[in-house]
Amino acid sequence: MPDSILVLQLEHRKIGKVLGLLRRQLAQLQAELPLDRVLLESALDYLSGFPEQCHHPKEDLVYRKLIERFPALAVSLEELASEHKQVDELMRELRQALNDARLQKPEGANDLALQLQEFRDFYDLHIMMEEQHFFPMALNHLTRGDFEEIDFSLYEQLDSALSKDAEASYGAL
Repeated sequence: MPDSILVLQLEHRKIGKVLGLLRRQLAQLQAELPLDRVLLESALDYLSGFPEQCHHPKEDLVYRKLIERFPALAVSLEELASEHKQVDELMRELRQALNDARLQKPEGANDLALQLQEFRDFYDLHIMMEEQHFFPMALNHLTRGDFEEIDFSLYEQLDSALSKDAEASYGAL
């Protein structure tokens, strides 16, 4: 399997672990038990930082190569690519709900639970769709040479200061 796909799958596992933290925080909230706000904030920082700074640019390398080599695939990949923007919007809504809950607005806890559930469910589905459709599409359509180009670009990207900073920031989580 090409290194780029392995790296993306490993990063999905990392993201999945953080989504698991959200799942536990949601259970706390639904049981009307106190949240670990520091943990929740850290998880949200990770889920809004690491994917955008490090993970999605790697996926974009594969996406661009697929579109370059097979323009007809653009339509089937558009929805997957647009989901990254949807994740950002859901994150904004979730942060607003967290802020409202922090300010102890009457509907705050309920809105936070709903937003947390929606965000986590959407992100889980997004990862599943990439794993079941996007990655196999890339593996079936791209050549070894294509993946060598992607892998070369990926390793250049991995050496960037931004990636190192992001890994250092989120490593403790």
